[in-house]
Amino acid sequence: MDYIDVAAVVNIFFLDDVNEQVCVQICDMINELISVISGMLPREEVPKITNFSEITVPRFASRDFRQHFRIDRSTFDIILQSLAPSFIYAHTGGKEQVTVEKQLMLFIWYMANKESMREISHIFGISLSTFHSTILRVVVDDNLMITSAQTGWPGCAHDARVLRNTELFTKAEAGNLTAVNNHLLGDSAYPLKNRL
Repeated sequence: MDYIDVAAVVNIFFLDDVNEQVCVQICDMINELISVISGMLPREEVPKITNFSEITVPRFASRDFRQHFRIDRSTFDIILQSLAPSFIYAHTGGKEQVTVEKQLMLFIWYMANKESMREISHIFGISLSTFHSTILRVVVDDNLMITSAQTGWPGCAHDARVLRNTELFTKAEAGNLTAVNNHLLGDSAYPLKNRL
C-alpha cells in the first residue's frame, strides 16, 4: 500500500486550529483506518530479524556497544533511567508497546549511524511506522550544547506547528530570548520570522 502523508492530511483539513491532543487523535484514527484497509489486502510475510535488542545487544562487549551506539553503556543506562518515567503508557490494545529501552536504542542507533529508518526497523524487528510516531525538537547553542528539547507530538504534526506550541517560540516572538543577537535556525518547514 502506498504511504499516506498523515501530516499533510491533518494540515489540509485542520490547518492551525488543531491542538496536540486532537492531532494525536486524528493521527491515531487515520493510522487505524490505514491498518484496517491494509489488513484486508493479502500480504506476503517479510522475514525479520528477531530479538536483536533483547538478545544480541546485551551480549555486545563495551567497545562494540560504543562502536554501534557512539555512547558508553553506562551513559545509555543513565539516559534510560531519566527517560523511562516519561514513556510509561497504558496499553490500550493492538500490538504491544515497544519498550522504553528499545525506543531509546532505536533513536540512538539512528542518530549514531548512517542507516535508513527502513534498515534500522529491519535490524530491530519493528515496523517502519514505529519510527514515524514522535517528533523530537532540539535546540543547541553555538557550542552544540542542548538549550531546549521537546518531544511528544506525533510524527504527523507539522514541524512549524510543534515549534509554535513551545515556550521557546513564545519567548522569541515576544523578543525575550536571552541575548539580543540570538536567532533560531530551521529548515524550510518553519516560517520565516525576525528571529527564525
